[in-house]
Amino acid sequence: MSLTGTSTAGTLTLTAAPTITFDTGALTTTGNQTYNSAVVLGVDVTVTSSFGTVRFNGTIEGSGTAGTKSLTVAGNAIFGDAAVDTVGAGNPLEFLSVTGTARIFANVTTS
Repeated sequence: MSLTGTSTAGTLTLTAAPTITFDTGALTTTGNQTYNSAVVLGVDVTVTSSFGTVRFNGTIEGSGTAGTKSLTVAGNAIFGDAAVDTVGAGNPLEFLSVTGTARIFANVTTS
């Protein structure tokens, strides 16, 4: 599943096999965002949840040259729900930024 364009929604839950690919730079919701599959960043991405939490229940990887994609969460975030979940292990992110509270249950690798 590929996300393109700028999206705005109340609450968003996505599950896709094998991955969810972000090909859009911004996605905003007023409620929770939950990604129940591996996430690939095709571009630098900012996800915003005004009154909820952004939850990644899988791996997060950049694409292309290692260390060139970034993830910013404007709001609260939870990373990982299993011991095998990672952020940037196969393709490190340039940076990971969270403006709210972050709970990290994954190994994180940035360049």
